[in-house]
Amino acid sequence: MAAAVHLGFFTHHWLPDLRRPLAVAMTAATAGTRVGFGVGAHRYRMPLAVSSVLIGFFPWVAENAATCAGAWSHPQQLGARRPVPPARFRAWSPLISVTFVLVEHLGTAGRDRRAGLPPVSDSFKTG
Repeated sequence: MAAAVHLGFFTHHWLPDLRRPLAVAMTAATAGTRVGFGVGAHRYRMPLAVSSVLIGFFPWVAENAATCAGAWSHPQQLGARRPVPPARFRAWSPLISVTFVLVEHLGTAGRDRRAGLPPVSDSFKTG
């Protein structure tokens, strides 16, 4: 699924756009998965889907601010200033989810390998 999400991110210009069904599939596959983060000395956890939406949202806001400031323009904005389409935001969120999953998997695999443990087939953390 991770490969399909990454491919969909790049190939939707030439092939049918499967990003929405892939986002739904990723959300279902990672339901119950939580990510941890810290602010100062406090540790917090939130659902992976919520973190993906938030992480996708902020680059979209930054893109809109940058285009309003004239830092750059996307092709659809050359004639007149328009907001960056929400499709950009929807594209980033599943990609961020897959990145979290891959980093967790690679981190777990490396940690296990250094500890001499056998590989784990499923590194999703739930609960």
